Amino acid sequence: MDAPHLYCKFLDELHWRLDNIAPFVLSLPATGNTYGINRDLLLRIYDTWRNAYNWREREKFLNQYPQFMIRVQGLLIHYLHVKPEQPEQPEDEYLEDWTLPVYPILLLHGWPGSIREFYEMIPELTSNKNKRVLLEVIAPSLPGFGFSEPPSRPGLDALNMAVLFKNFMNRLGFEEFYVHGGRLGRNYRPIDGHPLSELRNRDAL
Repeated sequence: MDAPHLYCKFLDELHWRLDNIAPFVLSLPATGNTYGINRDLLLRIYDTWRNAYNWREREKFLNQYPQFMIRVQGLLIHYLHVKPEQPEQPEDEYLEDWTLPVYPILLLHGWPGSIREFYEMIPELTSNKNKRVLLEVIAPSLPGFGFSEPPSRPGLDALNMAVLFKNFMNRLGFEEFYVHGGRLGRNYRPIDGHPLSELRNRDAL
């Protein structure tokens, strides 16, 4: 897919909505956020979103990695796919096919959260400096997060989510892969120790 882009009409509509909201209700004095978000704090947040937040700069940052969409089990899943580059062949190596092995790793974010959690981590994972093996990063947005479609019916529990992402990786051509899950994401790991291992334990590296 093309890199996600916030069209001007969407930003114009957002600004129009922010410009036409109802007046904020005064908060009780000296109560902080005890009875809900404080009006002064809300005004600062509002001002940031309306006047200070640089949407295009953030869009450029989020689009620094290749992004794709794929349909798995009826759901359209958005994901990052970052491949490492092979290092230059050392001078003391004379094999014609000298390359480092590449292993895929599936990164599953938490809740609340998004694939944004991995942006600083990805360069470290895909770096080819002083490595004996290389990692190929696949980081999907969980269903209902980011640009991924939400499920249309109940039942997408931890086991079914693990099956979904196992099928997701299979669709991308990976039968075996490493996996990392954060908070909610760790419940969906299709690896040993998870109920999915009963279905196909050999998928776990």
